[in-house]
Amino acid sequence: MNRERERRIEALFLAALELPPGERDAAIRQAAADPELAADALALLAAHEETGDLDRIGRDLGARPDDDDDGSGPDPLIGSLIGPYRLLRLLGQGGMGTVYLAERADGQFEHRVAIKLLRSDRPSADLRRRFLTERQILAQLVHNNIALLLDGSVTDDGRPYLVMEYVAGRPLLDYCDGRALPVRRRLELFLEVCSAVEYAHRRLVVHRDLKPGNTLVTDDGGVKLLDFGIAKLLDPELGVGEATETGGRLMTPEYASPEQVRGEPVGTASDVYQLGVLLYELLTGRRPYSATGRSREAIEQAILSADPLRPSTAITAGPATPETVDTAARVRGATAGRLSRQLAGDLDQIVLKALRKEADRRYGSVTELAEDVRRHLDGRPVLARRGTFRYRASRFVRRNRAGVSAGAVAAAALAAGVVGTVTQARRAEREAASAVQERDRAQAEQARAEQIASVLTGMFDIASEGGVRTDTVRLLSVLGRAIDRLDEQLADQPDVHAATLIAVSDLYEKIGRYDEALPHAERALALRQGDSTTRREDRAEALKNLGGVRLNLGQLDSAAAAYEAGLALWRDGADAARDSIALHNLAISYHNVAVVHWRQRRLPVAESLATLAIASYRAAREGKTTGIANSLDLLAIVKRALGKRDQILPNTEEALAVRRELLPPRHLLLAVSLNNHASGLLELERYDEAETLFREALEMRRELLGESHPMVATAYQNLGAVYRESGRLEEAVPFFERAIEIHRATLPPGHLDLAGSISSLALLQHQRGRYREALTLLEDAMPMWEAGLRPGHGLLFKTRALIGDCLAKLGRFGAAERELKPAYEALVEHEGPGHSETRRAKAFLAALYRDWGKPALAARYEDSATGG
Repeated sequence: MNRERERRIEALFLAALELPPGERDAAIRQAAADPELAADALALLAAHEETGDLDRIGRDLGARPDDDDDGSGPDPLIGSLIGPYRLLRLLGQGGMGTVYLAERADGQFEHRVAIKLLRSDRPSADLRRRFLTERQILAQLVHNNIALLLDGSVTDDGRPYLVMEYVAGRPLLDYCDGRALPVRRRLELFLEVCSAVEYAHRRLVVHRDLKPGNTLVTDDGGVKLLDFGIAKLLDPELGVGEATETGGRLMTPEYASPEQVRGEPVGTASDVYQLGVLLYELLTGRRPYSATGRSREAIEQAILSADPLRPSTAITAGPATPETVDTAARVRGATAGRLSRQLAGDLDQIVLKALRKEADRRYGSVTELAEDVRRHLDGRPVLARRGTFRYRASRFVRRNRAGVSAGAVAAAALAAGVVGTVTQARRAEREAASAVQERDRAQAEQARAEQIASVLTGMFDIASEGGVRTDTVRLLSVLGRAIDRLDEQLADQPDVHAATLIAVSDLYEKIGRYDEALPHAERALALRQGDSTTRREDRAEALKNLGGVRLNLGQLDSAAAAYEAGLALWRDGADAARDSIALHNLAISYHNVAVVHWRQRRLPVAESLATLAIASYRAAREGKTTGIANSLDLLAIVKRALGKRDQILPNTEEALAVRRELLPPRHLLLAVSLNNHASGLLELERYDEAETLFREALEMRRELLGESHPMVATAYQNLGAVYRESGRLEEAVPFFERAIEIHRATLPPGHLDLAGSISSLALLQHQRGRYREALTLLEDAMPMWEAGLRPGHGLLFKTRALIGDCLAKLGRFGAAERELKPAYEALVEHEGPGHSETRRAKAFLAALYRDWGKPALAARYEDSATGG
């Protein structure tokens, strides 16, 4: 049967469904000029009326068996054996086969299953191939939210069959509506559907027919995804199907993606779209494009060209009547107005992004879609929305609504001078006061607290922009005055108090004011450690926050202590090996501890920990996240320090590709990847490429952070390094000088980053032959290194060796020897005789003794010595 004929049959069938049952046959005969066409449409209608509707097969797979059923029925196969299973009753029929309830009949054990058997009236070679393909696909999929394939074979008369897990449950929409589940619980169930689809995609399987009827909820509230019968394998090596195959009519029109309608190749983006349709229906009770009174052609045209209503608008728009509106809201535990407000904003944008006509404008993966839903549930900014300051401000209080009292937050907001929001809150309170019921007044009071708190806490959540706003900096002085009052007002709410302090600390840290961040981070940890009811993950969060601040302050030992304590909490977590959340946090902890070890020059340990972080991210199915990009970059940095030059670029290239895919074109984390990849190119002496990327990173940081920020200073320093290493020494000077200037203005005295920028300029001046200037700089940096680095750190000896050579070049031979000789011996002990810094110190010693007129001593160090 060709595609056009199939479309005409289905158009007749769909049009007939809009009519009362008694009028459908006559309508098909009248509309079809071709009797054979009419006969096929009538046969389809008869099959539909026998099994219910297009989704009936999904519902029947989960229908409860009737204990009184004697197994009799019109189907002659009832009671017969398929392999070791006896067929008990018909469950349903679909485009590919017939599904029976069956039980084990060989006496080995009692077990009921669903058996799918190829339809006897359509045993074409193509259909057989598709059926066997389904068996091949399902055999790969072992997941809690996917109906399990138990067995599969061929009957004696050559009919393929599958033996599947029998799911006792109800279709997703029926389950949710029947229990009047609120929006939050519906979203949690939707995430289970996403988990199943994510799993299938990781195994190169696309479902292609995601809809409510293929999604059941069991008695214990778990989701089971059914029927991968028209799924398409993405792996061409398996030899299943053609690359451009769309499955013909094997799709449900109202859930089809635009590319399916157009007959184009289908990939994971199609499943993202169908999940968007499913989510739309879960939230509103209707589909984006209603089928009422519409032909298949009209539905497909709408999918291709019409813009769906926002879910918050769809509640009351279109053909809806007051009765249907009230019903849709009631089964979601809300009034129509309240439901519309719940859907407005985040959920509108999440659904519409999933439903984009253009596949490349949807979420890049089901993982991203699910993450945005989780962000909404957690009260964090969602990626589908522009992260405006006012929007981000509203997220914090939703993360802490259970503990934030109206009085405490109102006082803090008033201290911050937030008059406009207080006015809005009072207006909301007055409107609520006009209501009679106490429940409404309580809801208004909560809304009032949220409105007031959102402005104060909006100062905190700036990370999603990837930059710092100037109004954030201006508000800091106000924030400082409000903190004392927060401490007083939240004294009896330690969890909320700690969360607020972490947010304050995070804000100070992001604008480079690390010393001001530290006391808030320390107090937050003390609150969470002092509260016996605090969850393990909340203590770990406070430790991570404190570790980050201490790391930025150059307090490496105390940073390591905080990070390692957090790592221990996640390592001790129950079921960490199977829990993706625990694995995610374990990966972050490994990464953070690796950073400290790298800074302390414990490079082999840092390499192992960074590798563990990457492995944990991959185990948590986060192969394309900013987290794994961070760890890939870190591993590249460590490998560069270890001299493993040929292993650097694969990591930095993967990290940069991930970030370019996930992030907007101007983002701080993208600047980090640009910087790290450029550093790898610099290591390989690909100077022009490195300079281009370093300049891009510098401009991005200046745009996002302003000129006076430590990360901008680092970008200047890196660009200076390109010029120095490529021999353009004069051009390098202003970049190092600017880095030092910014570091002195933004970092506390003695910070290791300041020591690093000073030492970089010192090395440049040494190369230029300006030994007196180099010596002055090195003597400035040396006390910082000694205060901040552990004894035995290679940078201590490298710096002393450079100081010694400057003294030697200035003719101060005795002082030079006192610096150089112990520095060389320490480098031999700690770095090894073959290390580049050891060889350079040896060359310095040889030159010293030669210039000092001690040729015998010079000869001792000249063999294999290299110049610096």
